[in-house]
Amino acid sequence: MSEEIPATRAPVDALWSAHGLDRAVAPLAPDATITARTLGRSATTDAIGSDVTVLASAPPSSDAASVAAHSSDDPYAHLPVISLAVTAGDPALAGAVVLAQTSADLEARRVLGEGGMGRVLLARQRSLARDVAVKVVKPEVQAGDVVQSLVSEALLTGALEHPNIIPVHALGRDAHGRPMLVMKRIEGTSWRNVLRDPAHPMWSALVERSGDRLVASIEVLMAVCNAVHFAHARGVIHRDIKPENVMLGAYGEVYLVDWGIAVRLGDRTSKGLVGTPSYMAPEMLDGDASRVDARTDVFLLGATLHEVLTGEPRHGGATLYEVIVRAYDSAAFEYGSDVPSELAALANESCAKDAADRPKSAEQFRCRLAEWLRHRGSSELARATAIRARALNAAGAPTDRAAFDRLATECRFGFTEALRQWPENQGARDGLTSCLRAIVRVELDAENIAGARSLLDELAAMGAPDEALEEEYRAVSVRVRARARDADRARAVLNDLDDRVAYRERSIVLLVIGAFAVILLLLTTVRGGIAWLTVRDAAHFGTVLSVVTVTTLIALRRSILANEFNRRVTAIVALSIGAMTVHRWVAFARGDGNLAHVLSDDLFIVAVVLALGAVTVRRWFATPAAVMLLTATCMYASPRHANVLFAIGPITATVFAYFAQRRDLTEGDASRPAQEPTEQR
Repeated sequence: MSEEIPATRAPVDALWSAHGLDRAVAPLAPDATITARTLGRSATTDAIGSDVTVLASAPPSSDAASVAAHSSDDPYAHLPVISLAVTAGDPALAGAVVLAQTSADLEARRVLGEGGMGRVLLARQRSLARDVAVKVVKPEVQAGDVVQSLVSEALLTGALEHPNIIPVHALGRDAHGRPMLVMKRIEGTSWRNVLRDPAHPMWSALVERSGDRLVASIEVLMAVCNAVHFAHARGVIHRDIKPENVMLGAYGEVYLVDWGIAVRLGDRTSKGLVGTPSYMAPEMLDGDASRVDARTDVFLLGATLHEVLTGEPRHGGATLYEVIVRAYDSAAFEYGSDVPSELAALANESCAKDAADRPKSAEQFRCRLAEWLRHRGSSELARATAIRARALNAAGAPTDRAAFDRLATECRFGFTEALRQWPENQGARDGLTSCLRAIVRVELDAENIAGARSLLDELAAMGAPDEALEEEYRAVSVRVRARARDADRARAVLNDLDDRVAYRERSIVLLVIGAFAVILLLLTTVRGGIAWLTVRDAAHFGTVLSVVTVTTLIALRRSILANEFNRRVTAIVALSIGAMTVHRWVAFARGDGNLAHVLSDDLFIVAVVLALGAVTVRRWFATPAAVMLLTATCMYASPRHANVLFAIGPITATVFAYFAQRRDLTEGDASRPAQEPTEQR
């Protein structure tokens, strides 16, 4: 491991000295099970001799005296003698006395495995025609504590009948009085070998059953939890849970093995530093077994889970001392993003320095694993979505908004679906929150305050309000609304001067005025001139025209008065007709009898009013003003044709006014910028 060793070493130095250890000695492998004896041997370099197991040299019934000789001072004399024959020719079994194969029920065939103190043999049990495993103490190891460890393992394991604990067939002794443990033979391999070899053949069977390597490993660990929980219910603490002590059978069997350092709960007689340093819980370091309880095994389960997730033991180091320092510190581990957050949290929680902070039992630990399996689909979806969502949080505005929107939609859907599958998925909730915040920032950059407001409300509903984004939203809102008010004012000004508004209604008014002029022309033509008309008749005629025009304007007032332009045009029309009518009544009151002069003056007055319109409203008013002025001049010059001129002049002025405003309207449409629709008819 490359991480630094924790700085606090004084407590470890005290423990180290209490165990009588020297930091300078050659250490044992940190991932090997250690005891006080193996630690003591680590300081020596003496040769132990040949690793040859001396098997039973005589059948139990052939030498009763020999058995009796052991009975007086042998603590294991009460154990039955088990006879064992040896297959000739196996170098690993050389030096053993071979019994007649017809007289022994067990026939040793080869060595399955061995450690510093013992050896496991493959033997054939003739009576039941099956293979069994026989665990014996190496002959050169005479220490009583090692032998007692084998007996204790047999007694503890024999009392734990569980599908995930190897069945014990028999506990006996050979003719020399050494204990011998007969167990079920497992056809498989240790979990450690599988975890550390990605190409191990066992993976194919595991993946075929589980569909995924991580899922397969979690299912194995759950089976281990079942065995541990059962042992705890019987008052037994394993103290050495690790992948090396888990055997995987060829047909899906999972066994927790090597109960050699297991103790009864609250055992005050077991002393000494025991366990595997790379996995060891802090409370195991002082060697007081009375401090060990179910939560110690929970720590070991968490350390095993850590190895599943990382491929490395929980406590690393170049020397045993460094490993012990890290075991004492038991700091939380920072897992990578490829590790499911639920499993990472469980591993750190289970390996907490304070036992009170760990899951209370192996069953609770197993339930957490099962819960992850149930929620795995949601977790995987959230994790995959989170990887895609990283692009949403890139600095700056997106260069391709369409691509950003597609990705944002996909990520929102992914996180939302993960939460639908598992509402408590904190990773999905955090991912959705981050996704929404990224979208809000982009919407604010685009000044889309409506979209940003909706997303901010969604964040608040999720219980994740963002005050910084709210403040930015308020600032953008003020800026956007101020600009909108300016735009509204500008649009109002444009709309007030927009000649497209009420165009149809203005045309109707012009049509009414033109119709009166046509009627006048027809009447005067039929009657042979205007001689039959008087000033009074003209005044009445003007009054009728005024009433009809005003009535028309009133009927169309909602449209005709919709904006400033139309109001000005209405004023010009009303002023023209009104002035003309008033002028006629004034002429009549004065007794002016020359109707041609009165009508000419009418046109002069209208020409002046229209000229005013050309200045204050639109330039095209100059055209009908010029027509009126020209007509009035002609009437002065030729009074005899006044009737025709008076009719033709207004008709021509009306037609020119119509086409002039139409041309102005067309040219205006081509030059006007696009704006929001106005009331147009």
